Amino acid sequence: MQLMRHLFALCALVYSCLALQAKNVHLTFPGSQRRGILLGDIESQTQKLEEPVQVNAQDESLELNFAVSPAEKPEQVELLVGLPERGLEVVYEPKITDNKELIMYRFSIDVSKIPKALLHYSKDDEEPISVSMILASPESDNVFVPVFDMSLTFNDEVEYTEPVRYEAKPEIRHVFNPEPKTVPWPLAQVFVFIISLVVFGLVIALMSSGALNFGNLPLNFNIVYFFAFIGSIIGFEYIFIQYYIGKSIFETLLAALYLGFPALWVGTKFLRIFKCT
Repeated sequence: MQLMRHLFALCALVYSCLALQAKNVHLTFPGSQRRGILLGDIESQTQKLEEPVQVNAQDESLELNFAVSPAEKPEQVELLVGLPERGLEVVYEPKITDNKELIMYRFSIDVSKIPKALLHYSKDDEEPISVSMILASPESDNVFVPVFDMSLTFNDEVEYTEPVRYEAKPEIRHVFNPEPKTVPWPLAQVFVFIISLVVFGLVIALMSSGALNFGNLPLNFNIVYFFAFIGSIIGFEYIFIQYYIGKSIFETLLAALYLGFPALWVGTKFLRIFKCT
């Protein structure tokens, strides 16, 4: 049991020797009457401040100071300030003072020099700006922990215009018009007028040539064939007019089929009677 205790104590000693630590960390507000905030020592397991640090003016400055023993001097010392959720962070480098016994680090954060994008999104989303510390060296227990949050409480507007990004444009959707099932209405009117004109001209030509003489019309039952023949001609003209003003070709052919057989029979009867007279 004592051997295990000695081994555990030895491991803890080695771990403490390898672990990086920022000592006597404190936050001050230069040029302000605000009292500083003592954060104590910071290592890899340290939790950040529970309450965010309020920034009451856009021209306010903050300073983060701490010390590191020369034996533990890290190779990388940085602060990350930003909004990690949005992928917006700024790296701050420290001013280093070597006092032989301790190495002093000082980070200056000028709020007015923080990128406008960070200030804009922080105020717009009402999200505090995160401040994280990095202490890193090879073969050491490195430190990468959030230290505190900055809450922007000033009322000044932050002017920011989002830059133009090279990205995919919104998808263009085009709905093509369906194929027309009928001819255009002006063209249909022209064809109706031409058909009517041709029929009217045919009647005038037949009357002027004597081919159509109402004196030669049959007066008995055969006059029924005459009116049926004329009706079939008018029926075909009506079918063609309906086609040009909107009927489909299939409906037109079906109507012409229904009218075609009786019209052929009636026309044959009438022309035979008309030839004999």
